[in-house]
Amino acid sequence: MNFYQMQPSDMGPNVDSRVHLIIVNYFSSEMVEQLLSAIDPAYFGSICVVDNSVNATEAFNLKSCCNGKPVSIVTAPDNIGFGAAVNLGANSLVMDSSDVLWILNPDTLPAVDCAENLLRTMVAEQASFASPVITTGVGGAEIWFSGGVIDSKKGRTEHSHSPVEDVVCCNFLTGAALMVCVSAWRQLNGFREDLFMYWEDADLSIRAAKAGFKLIVDPGSTVWHAVGATSSQEGRSSLFYYYMQRNRLIVLREEFGLIYCLHPYRMRESLIMSLRVVREPNGGFAKFGASIRGFAAGLFAA
Repeated sequence: MNFYQMQPSDMGPNVDSRVHLIIVNYFSSEMVEQLLSAIDPAYFGSICVVDNSVNATEAFNLKSCCNGKPVSIVTAPDNIGFGAAVNLGANSLVMDSSDVLWILNPDTLPAVDCAENLLRTMVAEQASFASPVITTGVGGAEIWFSGGVIDSKKGRTEHSHSPVEDVVCCNFLTGAALMVCVSAWRQLNGFREDLFMYWEDADLSIRAAKAGFKLIVDPGSTVWHAVGATSSQEGRSSLFYYYMQRNRLIVLREEFGLIYCLHPYRMRESLIMSLRVVREPNGGFAKFGASIRGFAAGLFAA
């Protein structure tokens, strides 16, 4: 099955576009403080932190770390999930269609001038979606993301971890440090909100490619990502296994159909995901059950 071919788009940003930064906080105020200290707030048209924590102590900590900075805090009524929180933040901002949104995970640290370089490359490439190269490890020694693909044969997303020297065109960009033109964001209605967490970026990438938008990775822009920083000592949560299974199958089923999802190649990926619980330090049985429930919900839930 062939995936969508990437087509150039004339709806990208321009050199005068303002960059609006959105960060979603969920009990990560210390990381948010480090992130805000790593950027030049004067460069951004606006900075918005959406608080999903619904906790008075965390709200106080978040307000303290944003004090004195040109940052707006939007408090969600509940933990509404990543996609819905980004949408909530975007809807609170005053933006022109030619502006861009930059969505950063709280556990990231951009290199100096990363946003400016990324925007410049988007303009040069006439792209509407872009990601920096994302590194991890001590001193950014490891490449976590230098390009992505939605493998339609296996029904999964894959990261490239190889060094790149030239701009890479992709059909998948991770949401960890995603920059997107506001016109494209509005045309696609942002992230879908029913997934709660995981695969929002894959769904958005599929819809963007289908609409003809260009998605790129810029080798001249880098962001460091503390992969797994928000995971506990208990390993991945049951929610991780549930939503990764559920959302993957929901997105693939809606795009390619139920028969596609039931093919042995795609079923094998679902099985591999469920068996990953054997590497968990605790709660393997409960997490396996959550994975199976997610699988059933993804295939058969309305």
